[in-house]
Amino acid sequence: MSMTSVLRGDPRLSKLARIITQYSTEIQKSEKVLISGPPIAEPLILALYREVIRCGAHPTIIMEPPERLEIFYQEASEHQLDYVPVERIFIQQNFDVTLKVSADTNLYNLASVDLDKVTRVQLARRELKRYEKENLRWNVCIFPTNAFAQEAGMSLMEFEHLYFSACFANEEDPVSKWREVRARQDTWVKKLEGSKTIHILGEDTDLFMSIENRIICNSWGRVNMPCGEIYTSPVEETVEGSIKFSYPVIFNGKQADDLVLKFKRGKVVEAKTRSGQEVIDSILAIDDGARQIGEIGIGTNFRLNRFTRNMLLDEKMGGTVHIALGDSYSETAGQNRSAIHIDILKNLKGNGQIFFDDLLIQENGEFTPEFLK
Repeated sequence: MSMTSVLRGDPRLSKLARIITQYSTEIQKSEKVLISGPPIAEPLILALYREVIRCGAHPTIIMEPPERLEIFYQEASEHQLDYVPVERIFIQQNFDVTLKVSADTNLYNLASVDLDKVTRVQLARRELKRYEKENLRWNVCIFPTNAFAQEAGMSLMEFEHLYFSACFANEEDPVSKWREVRARQDTWVKKLEGSKTIHILGEDTDLFMSIENRIICNSWGRVNMPCGEIYTSPVEETVEGSIKFSYPVIFNGKQADDLVLKFKRGKVVEAKTRSGQEVIDSILAIDDGARQIGEIGIGTNFRLNRFTRNMLLDEKMGGTVHIALGDSYSETAGQNRSAIHIDILKNLKGNGQIFFDDLLIQENGEFTPEFLK
């Protein structure tokens, strides 16, 4: 029996679709909604379609064959790599909400692709992506596949349980659960508003940055599901010190391990890895902004309790902190601009501290009583 037929009709899919349409994107009557994903994700795509209909909106489905990108990078000439797809512009002008389902069947189908080609495409579409992010309501979620499970070192059933639990899709009233998360994190953000510095300490890590006049944001499930994160951006030239990451950097199927970054006056001045040095070198060479931090985020979803090699999940993992090299998010008032935004994750459980000014908000991966009171 195929995985698709097993999950078809699973009540967790219906609840996930309800979370995304009613809570994350708050779809309204007569809005135009684009739902996209690969054929293997059909059960979730149809669950989303049903909920969009129930909202009184107008859904459109686009099925995306998973091999299309591999073919594109194999065959595209220079002018095709530089092309901005006209359909993306059409979507911007004609849809109110986009819902993207990620469901890979082979996570390494781009592993042999020349990174220079990927970089060229990202540069050509940089402003398009920024416009979509800032002007459309959108959400990205996951449909569990064997590829995701294998990458995480889990059985498919284990991965499904982890994912649906992190989304509260196994709860009787998941929307209420997410509203509680949003309210709780709103309280945390208000406590941190006005902070001028962040200081991160841990194994081979002593990283300092100013966040003066930057905005601390509550990531409550609007654009990703699952969610759970507090994030902001540093004042670009103020980042000083070094950080050793606990988990690999994964970029288009390629990997760099045990990365240590050293910053001076806001820019990476040294990057060392145990393996995959060419991967991080390629990332840093993409453009000037790739050597600066565009985001710093603190994971708050403690239902995500293991590394899955899927950053949509891993950056939300409770007890971790991540930085993103590259583009800043406008909502944080960050100024860094780049064709990339690559999250890199550090585990603080067992040995780590996060200070906002002089307030210790997290120690050894747990929020402190002083912060939570």
